[in-house]
Amino acid sequence: MLRLSVHLAAVGLLAAAASFLAGGCDRGGATGPGKSQILVYTAMEADQVAPIIDAFRKDHPEVQVTVVRDSTGVIVARLLSEGADTKCDVVWGMPATGLLAAEQKGLLEPYSPPGLEHINAKFRDKDTPPRWVGTGVLSTAIAANVPELKRRNLKVPRSFDDLADPGFKGLVTMPNPASSGTGYLIVCGILAARGEEAGWAYLDRLHANIAQYTHSGSKPATMASAGEYPVGVSLDQRCVEEKGRGAPIEVVFPEEKAGWEVEAMGLVKKKEMKPAAKVFVDWAVSPAAFAHYAEGTE
Repeated sequence: MLRLSVHLAAVGLLAAAASFLAGGCDRGGATGPGKSQILVYTAMEADQVAPIIDAFRKDHPEVQVTVVRDSTGVIVARLLSEGADTKCDVVWGMPATGLLAAEQKGLLEPYSPPGLEHINAKFRDKDTPPRWVGTGVLSTAIAANVPELKRRNLKVPRSFDDLADPGFKGLVTMPNPASSGTGYLIVCGILAARGEEAGWAYLDRLHANIAQYTHSGSKPATMASAGEYPVGVSLDQRCVEEKGRGAPIEVVFPEEKAGWEVEAMGLVKKKEMKPAAKVFVDWAVSPAAFAHYAEGTE
C-alpha cells in the first residue's frame, strides 16, 4: 500500500533530517569586512537559487547571504528542530504549506515588505502584517519523453488515469511525498480531486507503475528529459525549462484537477532581528526578483 510506503519514507526523512542537522551549511561567497550576515533556508533547486542570489549580491553588496537548501521536508524538519534557537533569518522559496508548519509554532515574524500591495491577497498570509508572502505559484505537470514512448509503442499520457495504465509499469517517476514539497502537492491534489477513499485507491494503482520516488521535486523532469525513464511527474516550471533546453519531451498538464502550491517566504522570528534580513525580504518581492522567478516559465 502506498500509505505504508509513505510512512516508511517519513521514517527515512527523519534520519535524513538528523544527518542534515549534523552537517554544515552550503556557503556561498566570502565574508567581507563590515558586511551584515544573514542565513537563508530554501527548498528551491540549486540551479534556480544561484542566479537569484547572485543578483541580490550585486544589488546589495553590503549583505553577506549564506544559503542552506534541501527538499521541503528536510528544511521544515530542521527549522522546527532548531525552534527559537535557529540561526536562520529568512525562509525563502518554500511551499506555503511548509511555512504554515513554522507559523503554527510561532517561528515567523509578521512583516509587510514594500510593494506588498502588488501581491494578490490569495497568495499571502491573511493577517496584517502577513507572516508569509507568496513569490510564485507551482503546479503539477508531466514530462513525457516522446522518442522513448514511441520506442515502447506507448502514447503520451494526458491524464493521471493514463499514468495508472499497466502499460506504464516501471516507467514513471515522481517525487517522494514524505520529503519533497512537490511530491506532497501532487498527492494532495489527487486526494482533493478524487476524495479520500478513491484518491488513495488511485494512488495504490499509480504506485504499481512508479519506478522511483525521488528526493528532489525536479528530478523526475530531468530524468525524463535524459531518457532515464519515459515519464516524470514534476513541477510545471522544471518541465518547461527542460523542454526549453531542447529535451525531446512534451509538457503535459493533466486533464483532471491537479495539485498546485504557493511558493513563499517569511522572516524568522528571533530575539534580535537583523535589518539585513528585511533587506533581503524587501528585495525578494521587488520587480528585479520577480523577473528572475519568471525565467524558464515562458
